[in-house]
Amino acid sequence: MEKTGLFTVRSAYNLALTLKNLDTQQSSSASPSGERKIWSLVWGGKKLCRDALPTRRCKFRRGLQLEDRCPICNGDVETSHHATVVCPPARGLWEAMRQHWPLPDKSKFAYTGRDWLQLLLECSPAPQRDLIKLVLWRAWTMHNNITHQSGPTGILDSVHFLLSMQSTLSEVHQGDTEGTAWTPPEEVWTKLNVDGSFVAQTGQAGVGVVARNSQGKVIFTAWQELTRCSDAAEADANACTNGLRLAVQLSPGKVILETDCVRIARALQAEEECRVVQVKRESNSVANELAQLARRIKQCVVWLDEAPACVAHLLENDFIDTA
Repeated sequence: MEKTGLFTVRSAYNLALTLKNLDTQQSSSASPSGERKIWSLVWGGKKLCRDALPTRRCKFRRGLQLEDRCPICNGDVETSHHATVVCPPARGLWEAMRQHWPLPDKSKFAYTGRDWLQLLLECSPAPQRDLIKLVLWRAWTMHNNITHQSGPTGILDSVHFLLSMQSTLSEVHQGDTEGTAWTPPEEVWTKLNVDGSFVAQTGQAGVGVVARNSQGKVIFTAWQELTRCSDAAEADANACTNGLRLAVQLSPGKVILETDCVRIARALQAEEECRVVQVKRESNSVANELAQLARRIKQCVVWLDEAPACVAHLLENDFIDTA
């Protein structure tokens, strides 16, 4: 998991396996951000249940901290329950997520002893247990980010993050039954696939765009380096903007915009002459490769009626899959 909110299918699959069993101690991710380590810390050894998260209270008991008060609210003792449920940022996250998910009433989260979480989960249906654990994990991550001044700290960012994650996990739980192949548009439409590429460690970013007609013929391809980009969502937003701008100039008419970014797809409002569709990354492979190309060569390029050699096989595969 990236600090930017980038969430891959592989990491979603691993997370889904972890969610199925609170005792699972094995998790994996190629992410360097450390959020996967936090997930393992919270759930792998039941440290949240045992009030053994590295809070000030825990460190105070071990003689590693002189003060056990919460550094964020400076009110209660910073226990695991306080950090993930009671502290104002955590409380705000729970209230915000109740607008989207069927979470238990806040009275159910009262601290009744060290087994408060086990009792809460036992009284909740299975789908709700997964949602509870996701919010607890994100609340702890947000608390850590605020305390150590690293990573996203806003409640709205965490809400978008959790909604995007839940959408991806739902696909994993459903056995990935939906097709992942690119599908051609109807005869009167142009399909515009866009994607952004962002590397958090270096700040490098690029966008890729490909427009095709109902026969799979390339109308145009484009790729561009982004010199000022803060996260993956911004890269995807730039890809949408640049793609639509080119479509207006080079392919006037009805347009279907496809992106694999859930957050962007939900944010955009569909108009009569434009559809916005969130697709899986496998269905967006051409635009993804063009975004990678833009980041590598650091250029802004637009080609009419053709595509670079690096995506020729992907275009061919897309067309074969739809035949």
